[in-house]
Amino acid sequence: MSCLKKSITSIYSKIFFLFIIVHTVNAQYYDLGQDPASLNWNQIKTRNFTVIFPNTIDSLGQQMANTLEYISGFGGKTLDHFPKKIPVILHNQTSISNGMVIWAPKRSELFTTPSQSDEPGDWLSHLAIHEYRHVVQIDKLNRGFTKVLSWFIGEQAIGLILGLHVSTWFLEGDAVVTETALTNAGRGRIPDFEMKLRAQVIEKGLYSYDKAVFGSFKDYIPGPYQLGYQVVAYNRIKYGPQLWSEVLTLIGNNPVRFTPFSRCLKAQCKLNKEGLYKQTLNELAIKWKNQDNKTELTDKSEFATFNTKYYTDYNFPYYLNGNEIFAERKGIDDIYRFVRLDKQGNEKTILIPGNRYHNSISYSNNVIVWDEIEYDHRWENRSYSIIYSYDLQSNKKTKLTSKSRYFSPAINNTNDKIVTVNVNTDNTFNLVILNAQNGEIIRKLPDYKNLYPITPVWSQNDKKIAVIYNSINGKSLAVIDLITETTNILLPFRNTEITQPVFYKNFILYNASYSGISNIYAIDTVTKKQFQVSSARYGVKDHSIDYINNKLIFADYSTNGYRIFEALINEKEWKPIEKVENYSLKLYELIAEQEDKKFEFNNMPDKEYNIEPYNKASNLFKFHSWGPFALSLTNYGYVSPGISILSQNMLSTAFTSVGYEILPNESTGRYYIDFLYKGFCPVLGLRVESGNRADSINNERYVWNQDRITLSMSIPLYFSHGNSFKGISAGMAGTQSFNSDLNSLDYQIHDATTSFGINFSLYHYLKYSEMDIHPRWYQQIL
Repeated sequence: MSCLKKSITSIYSKIFFLFIIVHTVNAQYYDLGQDPASLNWNQIKTRNFTVIFPNTIDSLGQQMANTLEYISGFGGKTLDHFPKKIPVILHNQTSISNGMVIWAPKRSELFTTPSQSDEPGDWLSHLAIHEYRHVVQIDKLNRGFTKVLSWFIGEQAIGLILGLHVSTWFLEGDAVVTETALTNAGRGRIPDFEMKLRAQVIEKGLYSYDKAVFGSFKDYIPGPYQLGYQVVAYNRIKYGPQLWSEVLTLIGNNPVRFTPFSRCLKAQCKLNKEGLYKQTLNELAIKWKNQDNKTELTDKSEFATFNTKYYTDYNFPYYLNGNEIFAERKGIDDIYRFVRLDKQGNEKTILIPGNRYHNSISYSNNVIVWDEIEYDHRWENRSYSIIYSYDLQSNKKTKLTSKSRYFSPAINNTNDKIVTVNVNTDNTFNLVILNAQNGEIIRKLPDYKNLYPITPVWSQNDKKIAVIYNSINGKSLAVIDLITETTNILLPFRNTEITQPVFYKNFILYNASYSGISNIYAIDTVTKKQFQVSSARYGVKDHSIDYINNKLIFADYSTNGYRIFEALINEKEWKPIEKVENYSLKLYELIAEQEDKKFEFNNMPDKEYNIEPYNKASNLFKFHSWGPFALSLTNYGYVSPGISILSQNMLSTAFTSVGYEILPNESTGRYYIDFLYKGFCPVLGLRVESGNRADSINNERYVWNQDRITLSMSIPLYFSHGNSFKGISAGMAGTQSFNSDLNSLDYQIHDATTSFGINFSLYHYLKYSEMDIHPRWYQQIL
């Protein structure tokens, strides 16, 4: 009986599986956007990669080719898999830091601009390690039944199995574990990365597995990266790295069973994924509570009572006067906004900014300065970082720069200059001083060994600038003398997270993670002695100083979000750095021991690879998948029975579908070629069809042959400003049809027909919060 039950279950599993395949064909083109048409591209072919990059960044292409080859030697060791060759595309025109791996067609896309919130070490190396681990994870699935399935539907088979059966928390958690174990940095070593999950477990306990994985409209839920890191790392230590290797092996071999991820876990550790989640978090809770009990807290007082119904963060506080502060507010029920608050808890919106990086906000004498993301109107893979200012007295918002790549601007104490980080498209960096009234460049400071500068600030007399420098050896704090243009390195470069310097007398206060919790520290710029200024339960950030009243104000984390606290500055109560204890779990030390070797930035190979032109015209086609359906590109969303072969080139500019389409209503079919090209400003479309058409007149069926060609063109444009998003698209299409074999028809059909149409669409909507299912205000005209 049990054998019969297993057979029936297996049959139903396969039927369900095929049903899912048929119903996922409409998402087989993974289009991340296009780069400007003016770019020309080069490529480097190595043993394991084809690195494709704009021809203006040849040196960066060489660097990444060496980095990727170096990583490939040990990036798959703990999963016992080393994947086949894969293309890697470098995008350097965007101001956003990101990367991803996609499997139809298989490729990795890296966006090279570093973030102002980078962890210690080289950004691109960390990104490459993380994304290469995704390559290892996905390629390891290509075995057993999954490999057989790929013979029938191509590369989309692996993407399908991945999406159906492998939890996002595992994919991202394992990648974070890898970047942490293989380097002396990585997000797993940063206290803020685990802080929100640790606080939730200590104060609110465990949420259900579904709530922890899929989120909530009621409570803040840490993301798959944070949850995944803890679950993957903890159980990799407990059961060994072979646990996750075996899970992926078993899923790839037999993906048609229901819940194979849980079944594979049960085979390895006697728990399904929900049980593993609960066991892990319960055991971590004991360790986190022990850390919590050992943490001694410094005195502080809440600036005001915050009576928010839902989780809300208040960031970047600055004193406006003795009774009021400025802050940035964001809740799960609300969008980002700048607000002013008083000690009675009264709150007033100042303005709603556009899309921000949320790395810094600067304030001085009633003027606020910040940076925003500005997207190109046509090219999704080109964006800028623009500086804005707002005068609280005149209520005037000013756009100071345009098409710039300036990050973390800071206004000086006389409100006439702004220092900002300039990042060029070739990943060279320097600090720039701008006119605070019009954004014009006053002065370019020489770069310091081309190290990446982070969150610069002015001294109280505007003669010096403090800045964090990030290098392959970690982060350091430095002071630049603007008169002599000399740089004084105050801290040795270390793989310890440090951020947000602020001048105070002969000290610089900064945020660091020496205690395993993010706190405020001070360094004497003369003696270089260091002190712990704050000791918080979970973590603090965004400190600023009231120099008149000698008070410190900062954002302190709670399970309801960051809240604003203040404290008197008393140098006699500061703890010498030598007495600071770290009671954190340090999972990173144990997972690092499981690796044969670490990524040594200073041992990076420096091979000179041959650079070849990457011809866009000869690389228009990359056929990657096929299947029992016909997919239209020029009529997006139209899917019908048939058979087709799908192509998408590496630059995501050319999309092709070739096949045979069945017309069920006419009991006929036709061959077709559908081609869409997005590499020019207008998007161009071509569809060619040839086959039979049919109709019934007076219960008599008539069949004739029809050949059709359709040409289309559209120009999509995108706009965003403040809290609104807009888009416009205008296009035209023309179809020429040729009919033949008409002798059997009793009624007249023209030998040739022509049709022509134009279309116009416009949409506008406001930003919406995590709790909003739809925008609160939306318009569309077609």
